[in-house]
Amino acid sequence: MRLDTEHFVPTEPRTWWDLMEDPEFLIATDGNSGILRETLRNDPGAGRDGRRLLHVRWTSQRKLPRVVKKVLGAEQLSYELIQHMDDERFHMIWEIVPPVSKERFQGAGEFWIEPAPGGCIRKVTGSINVKIPIVGGRIEKMLGAEISKGHAANAETATDWFQRRV
Repeated sequence: MRLDTEHFVPTEPRTWWDLMEDPEFLIATDGNSGILRETLRNDPGAGRDGRRLLHVRWTSQRKLPRVVKKVLGAEQLSYELIQHMDDERFHMIWEIVPPVSKERFQGAGEFWIEPAPGGCIRKVTGSINVKIPIVGGRIEKMLGAEISKGHAANAETATDWFQRRV
């Protein structure tokens, strides 16, 4: 499944990039999206090409359908994300670390913020592949929807955040 999202926020790219890790903003985003974010590692220079390595766990608060619960062995969708952050270019390379077999779950892509008239645009591209007979496509759609929902909630929260502070 291909993932392509883009969201406009009325601020400079640097401001949005920095805001994405602000503790108050993360609490607001988590509440708006129903997805909890936990930072596992944040290590400057430890990522690909000397980038900052950011390792987070995302957990959806939505209950999974019974058949998906059985396949994943979990009540909720949770995955880890390894992010190689270029803090100067506002660019990230991401890879999903699946909760189970890497051969059956794969997800990777890019994320960047670029200037636009009146603010900036965040773009996310990538792919999610789940190789499980019968339910793989359903899990791909669910994971893609959760990722898209999280990015949309993040952009909505950011827009509200900046409008209240101007």
